[in-house]
Amino acid sequence: MRRPSPNRVQAVLQATETWRKNLVDTTGRNRLRRYRDLKTGTLDLTPGVSPGLDTRILDRLFANRTVKLSDLLSDIPVEPLGTPPFDDGRRRLAAIHKTALTNSEEKGIETLFAAVGIATWDVDTGSAPNAPVVLIPLNVEPTGAAASLLLATRI
Repeated sequence: MRRPSPNRVQAVLQATETWRKNLVDTTGRNRLRRYRDLKTGTLDLTPGVSPGLDTRILDRLFANRTVKLSDLLSDIPVEPLGTPPFDDGRRRLAAIHKTALTNSEEKGIETLFAAVGIATWDVDTGSAPNAPVVLIPLNVEPTGAAASLLLATRI
């Protein structure tokens, strides 16, 4: 077996270093490093923050059990919004599900996750990162004409 030339070895080492540096995108384009709440692209299930959330059902979801969105979120309007959390959650989750299907079919990537915890830290320049600590893969399954949705973890 012939040994590779020093130039080839150097080229491979440089390419490897470039790949390593680009493995994690540290720019503002990285949505996982610069997370922000979206009007329809996120569904906040933070206990104590999300109105109408049943934390017992949320615990079941994170225990790898399938749950109905209608069980997770109340259908009773909560002030000051006046919209039932279930209606808002159904609209948001349907949009999230549609985007996740598109990403899976067209790009071959899975993008439907529950984020648990947000980490931030001081930086010398620019805005501080706002990154999810743990991502738990989810499945969403539409169920019937009422567009109730089933959630299940993919662990």
